[in-house]
Amino acid sequence: MTSHGVRLRAHAKINLALEVVRRRKDGYHEIATVMTTLSLADRVVLRPASELSVTISGEFRRGIDPTDDLAGRAARAIADAAGRR
Repeated sequence: MTSHGVRLRAHAKINLALEVVRRRKDGYHEIATVMTTLSLADRVVLRPASELSVTISGEFRRGIDPTDDLAGRAARAIADAAGRR
């Protein structure tokens, strides 16, 4: 981490087997899975800011809505947990 933020790699994975065990009260699902990771990865950059902003860039960004994408949802959850918006 630097004063300018943090850069991380979010590695891809493949589910070799996936079972949805049950839906939880919070709307998420408990799962049982067998998975493997890949060498492919997204680059994630987190920077201090006065307000939440999610930007998706790259070759396959078209059609991805950052407000509904899993990365955007995760960013909002982190901001909410930190009491920031």
